[in-house]
Amino acid sequence: DKRRAEQLKRAQNLAFGVAATGDREDRIKTATSQAPAKSGFKMAEAATSRYAVVAKMDLSEVVLKGNDNKFARYVLDVQIKDIKTDAVLVPFSDNGRSGQATMAEAESRALRSAESAIKEKLGKAFADYLATYTAK
Repeated sequence: DKRRAEQLKRAQNLAFGVAATGDREDRIKTATSQAPAKSGFKMAEAATSRYAVVAKMDLSEVVLKGNDNKFARYVLDVQIKDIKTDAVLVPFSDNGRSGQATMAEAESRALRSAESAIKEKLGKAFADYLATYTAK
């Protein structure tokens, strides 16, 4: 309806910043920024915006006895937050592991898996949050 459209239009004037730790080549930062950007929100510097996507990525080696492959495990924690109130609007986490012949290949594949999870699942979680907000 018209009221919901107006609410969404006003909300889209809000800017979101993105901060990511444990990132490689800004791949996690880029992936996490897509959720608000695809919904029409502006992107800004994390230090100056009221709203932020805060991501933490940990990559570690996993040793499996009797297996010559190298394994990398990723643990991902993402929060879409209201910086002013420190409220978490949309929490998201994911983890997984990948095995390859070399550790560099295993880490690269784990990172791709994390990117895919962010693009698929975080975007849906953010859209679900917006749908709840605009339904009021």
